[in-house]
Amino acid sequence: MKLPVADIIEWDVLNWSQLIRFWTPIVEQLPKNSNILAIGERNGGLTTWLSLLGHKVVCTDRNFPTEKAKADHCRLRLTEKITYASLDIVHANLPTNSFDLVIGKSVIGGLKADPSDRATRNFGVQRKAVDNVYALLKNGGYFLSAENMRGTQLMQRYRLHRHKERGWRYLGWEELPLLYEQFCLREVRSFGVLPTNFHSDTVNRACYWANRYILTTLPKEYKYISFVVAQKIIK
Repeated sequence: MKLPVADIIEWDVLNWSQLIRFWTPIVEQLPKNSNILAIGERNGGLTTWLSLLGHKVVCTDRNFPTEKAKADHCRLRLTEKITYASLDIVHANLPTNSFDLVIGKSVIGGLKADPSDRATRNFGVQRKAVDNVYALLKNGGYFLSAENMRGTQLMQRYRLHRHKERGWRYLGWEELPLLYEQFCLREVRSFGVLPTNFHSDTVNRACYWANRYILTTLPKEYKYISFVVAQKIIK
């Protein structure tokens, strides 16, 4: 199946699309009747991916997914597989122990206790959201999360130039064990020293090639994307 990768990932596509490669083994082992929750979906990209693979998905965002999400899903004839809902994962009010899989891309770093107050964006709020995901999962369920990490000084300057710093709290690699403390961390992968979000496709391809075939040997602290596979296990 040829996936509409640009629709699924939306931005910085070459780097962030690595989540498909990393997470496919987990998604493929899930029964088609699994209960799946996609958080922070906005334009519904991950919901598109999972629905194309035959899964039914609850597609959520704090203020409901956008009309673009619904239009894209309709265009791809996926609407029968999708339920739309409003969900603030910091103040989750869904039944606990309900889902086999929770999935999110670039969600945790933007969360606030009070959506109208930037000062309420901190590690404690991020940890609370991940704890809520844990509560929503059934025993044995998975949380697949792709998040923005701090990356190199060069990457941080790039974000400042693009005015990305004020609206986000970027995670440090040393924080991940604390963030997922309740979970069994099955796999944590790092990717991307150079962004692939320039206006030139040639530059983007060159950066991606360097990330995958040269810079991949650098320590994870140099990389700005984490791909996490975490599992809830209650013995």
